Amino acid sequence: MSDCASNDRVPVGRKRRHRLSIRLLMLFLAMGMLFIVIIAGLFRGAWRYHFDDAVRPHFEQYVHYLADDIGTPPDLDAAARLADTLPVDISVSGPGISWSSLGSAFDEGRIRVYHHHDSTAGGYELGEYDDDRFVARFLKDGYRIDLLTETVERGGRGTVVMLIMMTLVLLVLYAAYRVIRLMLKPIEELENGVSRLGAGELDYRIDIPRDDELGALAKAINRMADDIEKMLEAKRELLFAISHELRSPLTRANVSLALLKESRHKEELSCDLAEMAQLLGELLEAERLNTRHASLNLQTVPLVELVADVIGEFFADAAIVLDLPDDPLPLRIDTVRVRLLVRNLVDNALRHNRPEKGPVTLRLFASNGTAHIVVEDHGEGLPPECLAHAAEPFWRGDKARRRSTGGFGLGLYLCRRIAEAHGGSMIIESERNRWTRVTALLPSDATTQVQSEASRRRRREANGRSAAFRP
Repeated sequence: MSDCASNDRVPVGRKRRHRLSIRLLMLFLAMGMLFIVIIAGLFRGAWRYHFDDAVRPHFEQYVHYLADDIGTPPDLDAAARLADTLPVDISVSGPGISWSSLGSAFDEGRIRVYHHHDSTAGGYELGEYDDDRFVARFLKDGYRIDLLTETVERGGRGTVVMLIMMTLVLLVLYAAYRVIRLMLKPIEELENGVSRLGAGELDYRIDIPRDDELGALAKAINRMADDIEKMLEAKRELLFAISHELRSPLTRANVSLALLKESRHKEELSCDLAEMAQLLGELLEAERLNTRHASLNLQTVPLVELVADVIGEFFADAAIVLDLPDDPLPLRIDTVRVRLLVRNLVDNALRHNRPEKGPVTLRLFASNGTAHIVVEDHGEGLPPECLAHAAEPFWRGDKARRRSTGGFGLGLYLCRRIAEAHGGSMIIESERNRWTRVTALLPSDATTQVQSEASRRRRREANGRSAAFRP
């Protein structure tokens, strides 16, 4: 077996860290934080400019009015009156004076001075007392006057405001995420549509009713799918016509061959013509199953009897181990096509089997309303990367396509199409240099499956588009 190209696909469900919506949200969050930092810096600069030019002169004038009211030397009665009237505590100390509205002098160890200001009315210092009260200190003629504000509540209301702001920010971020998800939803539909088209569902069309770039992209992809479907349909019609037209000269060749005397060359020509007839028959059958109007001639037959008849008619002398149930397994199927399915599966297994490892086995059983036709050989097997291609038309593991190593590459493909036409499927399993197992699944409700497929096709033709049908 030669190496096969990998057919791995990127899964539709991606990890969250790779989602475009998350990345856009993080970008918006980073931009928002940068915007807040810039705005905060601008406001801080503007406030400093405004405070220096407008607020500070009034503040300096105010505190100097208070200091002037106390006077030099300090008037303790005036200081007590101001402490009772205004929300401030006052401390006065100097030569022969040590007074405080608190009853005791301010503790110097609890005062932290961090600014010194000079003004036309005199200098003063600003600081904090216990980190929760502001203090303004004046030094005049050896006296020190401290004006202490009321306690500043740094928690409480500020914490509530902060929590409200954080909640609002989270709500805005969630709303932004939902909007981004809504905006990017068409991209997910595009991804799903492209994946389904790439998987061969060429009758699937992407429905994005938008007039923007994403809508235009969806329409372009749908037009591409239409063109591909038309080209494939034209290819099928051409192949069908060529295969049909070749039957006439093939018939004439067989008639002429029959008039020849018996010889080795006649036998070889007869084998070649038989192979050509088989190839044409498989091509015609494959194209019939691929057409939109393919139909099955359904009738109820015992599947066990059908399988036994195929083995007895075509493989009577072959080494095949049969494992058939006692139940006849009556199934509503197209007898001619299912016989072809069984014949192709067994012929393919015999062609690749190595008798010294064991005989070909054919097992038939029913499970969950589905008949399983399992054919297993003991050949060289298939590598894992080739399993996805084994049921494709004209695929051969031997790229040289030698007659000794296989057929035309249509046998398993035709088996898969017959199983799918009955609403079933086909599974290929293999272990390199040990065995290959092919299982054809035929559901008991084949009639319903075929009718459902036909109705879906009628709806597609009536509506011009619809979702693809998976058998």
